[in-house]
Amino acid sequence: MSTNPSDPHSAVDDFNSLGIRTNEARPRIIRQAAARKAELLQRQRLATGNGNIDNDVTRLCLTLYKVLDPRRRMTPTERALLSQLEPIPLIESRWVHPRSRQQPKRPAGQRHGFGAVAYESLSTGQANFPDPDAPLPTQWQLFLERWVIYARQRVIWAALFLALLVGMLLARQLHVRKIASDAAQPRHIPSDSVNTSTAPDLVSPEPVSPEPVSPEPVSPAPTAPEPDPELPPLPPVPEEFSQLLADLQAYVEPFTKPLTESGSDQAMGSDPQTGSDVATGSDSAEEPAAPATDLPPPDTTVPVVAMPAEPADPDPPIELPGKPAKPADDALATARQRLLNLLADRPAAVTEAGRELAVDDILDMRLGTAQGSADYWVISEVAAERLIGLGKFQRAAGLIADLEQQYDIQPPELTQSITTRLAKSAQTLAEHRQLVRWALVCSERFLQSERFDAASEITRTVLPSLGKVNDPALRTQLSTRRDAIVIMRRMSETTQRIMQAHSLDDVSNNDATLVGRYRCLMLRDWSAGLAWLAQASDPRLAQAAASEILWLGKPDSSISEAVELANTWLETGKRLHGRMNDSARLHAYDILTAAAADLPVEQAGGLEAGELQQQIETLRKELGDLLPGDTATSPNPAAPPAVAPAAGLAPVGMGGRLLIDGQDRGAAIRYEPGTVIDQNTITKILRALGQPVAPAVLEFQGTLRLEKATTVQIVAAGPPAGNGGQLVRVNRQAQALVASVRGESVTLDLPAGLHHLFWRVDTKQLNQGFFFVVDVQTEQRLPVQMPANIKPLPADLQINLISGR
Repeated sequence: MSTNPSDPHSAVDDFNSLGIRTNEARPRIIRQAAARKAELLQRQRLATGNGNIDNDVTRLCLTLYKVLDPRRRMTPTERALLSQLEPIPLIESRWVHPRSRQQPKRPAGQRHGFGAVAYESLSTGQANFPDPDAPLPTQWQLFLERWVIYARQRVIWAALFLALLVGMLLARQLHVRKIASDAAQPRHIPSDSVNTSTAPDLVSPEPVSPEPVSPEPVSPAPTAPEPDPELPPLPPVPEEFSQLLADLQAYVEPFTKPLTESGSDQAMGSDPQTGSDVATGSDSAEEPAAPATDLPPPDTTVPVVAMPAEPADPDPPIELPGKPAKPADDALATARQRLLNLLADRPAAVTEAGRELAVDDILDMRLGTAQGSADYWVISEVAAERLIGLGKFQRAAGLIADLEQQYDIQPPELTQSITTRLAKSAQTLAEHRQLVRWALVCSERFLQSERFDAASEITRTVLPSLGKVNDPALRTQLSTRRDAIVIMRRMSETTQRIMQAHSLDDVSNNDATLVGRYRCLMLRDWSAGLAWLAQASDPRLAQAAASEILWLGKPDSSISEAVELANTWLETGKRLHGRMNDSARLHAYDILTAAAADLPVEQAGGLEAGELQQQIETLRKELGDLLPGDTATSPNPAAPPAVAPAAGLAPVGMGGRLLIDGQDRGAAIRYEPGTVIDQNTITKILRALGQPVAPAVLEFQGTLRLEKATTVQIVAAGPPAGNGGQLVRVNRQAQALVASVRGESVTLDLPAGLHHLFWRVDTKQLNQGFFFVVDVQTEQRLPVQMPANIKPLPADLQINLISGR
């Protein structure tokens, strides 16, 4: 075996002979391995009986000595660890180089660089390392060590607390001693400072001797100082100021006189009840009883201020009449049941116009009802519910606002209660659809007034109705609205903080963008947010807002400028999403409608005006339900169109209906002017409806379009003249018919434009009836078109009355 310490092969062989790894540097492990090796040799000796193991033990000792040699460690840490724990002397090899013997050992102070630092750290710091061969501490030792550390960290705070407590006790004791010493010392109390009127017990019982009169003459009372002749004279007081002082003195005197008199009485020390003089101490006055205990005299140096006397009872405050409270629930339930029983006896209206007239009849009942009563509340509430079912949201909101002004209730409370009641009673798809549309309208109104809780509650109420309708368009709108409520709630808080901390002069572009987006695109308050949006960091939004501010500042703007501004907002809205996109399109629609309303009369028939109207109609169709109130042209996309005639009917003609006993029988009739109607026609219509033959009434209405002022003749044939069997109205004005060769007629001079025609004929005594319009100058019949505002009838029966020519 090689004994060279620097021989790597010998190092590996030494570690392998001990049965440990080459990177093991802990002496405890090395000694344990050597002990096991020695024990193994001893067992082999006992087992074999061979006593010649001295060479093996010698080799083991040499190997152990070489393994524990620090020079055989490759890293300074291993060498330091081994040398600190096991101070092993150097191994004298058989041959040492002469240079190593002659080279002196350099001290640690002459070392430089990393070597010096490593040497110092290894020679000083490593001495504090714990012995790795020491046994591990027990649980009790660890517990005691942790407890000592805990107590040592908190002993300072405990000492500070005790010092503070001792200081407080000492200060309190010193203060008590000072108070006792001050109370023991006598004090002089001036007699003129004692108020005898309020504290008669404190006056000495001995009679007060009068003050000795001085023989010297008494000096007169001091008078006003004479003016110094050397000083310049004061300017005279103006008469206005003197008069003001006199008026002020006269005004204050009635209030100060009672106080002065009472104060003087108390100063004189007179008893108002007995009239005895307390302060003079006369012989007739009885001596007060001595106090039971000796108490220190109170401090009477502070004079007692006399409080002014209570004035007379002031005038009672004027009580303004407040709003009456909401009637009780029992009274409302009784009134509602009474109203429903009354309405049950009336015939049910079939058409939308008839149902709206029925609502007007319900509202007429309020004329004989006292405001503030339960009947008045229920009548308005039921009328609002039926208007919601008809889609007349503006009128319903007006009735609710009227109740909110007359009764002491919160604005969202009544709207929420009506919506909840309608959600529980809705049965048909039409009712559920109208309820969802009503929730969209109300939530929009609540959002614009920043009532986010009410908007969230009313949209949550109609979620079951939305599931029953299964309308994708309404589902998208309601989902967008619910997302907008959450977003606007967060943006509102941030906007308020920004507007409280900044103004338009010192706000940053990012903050201006946030405020402008919230005020204009979310809250839709464009007048309050355009100035903020003009300073936005988004260049397109800022440019559009600045252009609109310039457009609003021009007194005479053209149609082309309005159209260009609207197109700018439409293009800007394409980059936005959700409610912001809808707000941009709605704002463009408002700009176009405002430009059309301000259009001069001489430009109304021009090409630009026509293009403007066409763009408005196109945008109105795109917006649909987004338009506020009842202005939406397609409130119900799933239902039949509301402005067109019944399906399959041409737009030319007059729309009509058939009534029996005042009730619409649900037939959509298109009448071509000039077609003859007789009893056979009436019988066929009744059979198609499944109704028995009975007297009926036909009502037709249409629109006459004139390109220029024209003289027209309206010819109507019906029952015999004079019995009121037919009625003709032009532009809602009844016309006096004159008998002619072909029935009855009337001649009118009508201007250019659209004119509404109405013809009502009773079929009870009808032989042959017809209706048409003739141009008097050309003697040609004029076409009559279906009215634009006619509503589709609920029945699927469609009847065409067309002449066979």
